Amino acid sequence: MFNLEKAYSSKILLIGEYGILLGGRAFSMPYPHYCARWKYGSSFNSGLEPFLAFIKNNNQLNSIINCNSFDSELKNNLYLKSNIPHGYGLGSSGSVVAAVYDRYTIQPEKNPDTLQGIFSIMESFFHGKSSGLDPLISYLNKPLIFSKEGTLISEMEFKLRNELFSITLVDSGFRRNTENCINTFNSLLQNTQFKDGFEKELMSYNSFALEALLSNNHNHFIEAWKLISKSSLLYLSSFIPVSIREDWEKGLDSGKYFYKLCGAGGGGYFLKLEVIE
Repeated sequence: MFNLEKAYSSKILLIGEYGILLGGRAFSMPYPHYCARWKYGSSFNSGLEPFLAFIKNNNQLNSIINCNSFDSELKNNLYLKSNIPHGYGLGSSGSVVAAVYDRYTIQPEKNPDTLQGIFSIMESFFHGKSSGLDPLISYLNKPLIFSKEGTLISEMEFKLRNELFSITLVDSGFRRNTENCINTFNSLLQNTQFKDGFEKELMSYNSFALEALLSNNHNHFIEAWKLISKSSLLYLSSFIPVSIREDWEKGLDSGKYFYKLCGAGGGGYFLKLEVIE
């Protein structure tokens, strides 16, 4: 019997926004405050029928997913109940992919790289193009470390609050369009000066932050976050909305708190690290 109480977590890209597109290091983790669960309801429109049709028509997926079982249960009013906000950078579509694969896969795949490839195809239904990383985090329910060498499953438990700092989500007040943000970033990369500066500064600060995180050096992590925050105003200002910018600058001036993007930026949630004095 399938466990209906099993949760498929949202995620936070804590380190590595945009740098990951250039082979930079990144760290992403489950965020169980928001999640999705399978539920049965009466005459409920699940909204998953188009996704099922996509899987049925994809030769790479219809041999992996039990479409008949998926179809039958949808007709019996199965649906995914989720409190993950859409367009906020928390991997709402990734949780859907993870839940569908987990429930209906014919033969569960163990290799993370193979899983990521499957999830990339499945999530392309929602985004047109996907790395497959968000569903992988939701499915494995473990933090992942990304680099050009590959994806590593991390066993560490990073807490968003400790004795030196706390990290919270700040709502910009509106959704983002991730595809538009990535297209804008790719356009910026056409400028050699921008690309060189981004790689030398922001990507190196991301590596600094990741090393501090992995070594549990909280002071270095705060310093790295501050550097990322300051550098983001220079290189990623296109993705910092007016509703966030003033407080972003105020935090840097005061030294009491520092913002950074939560994924693509442009809207949705942003991450705020507040120093505990």
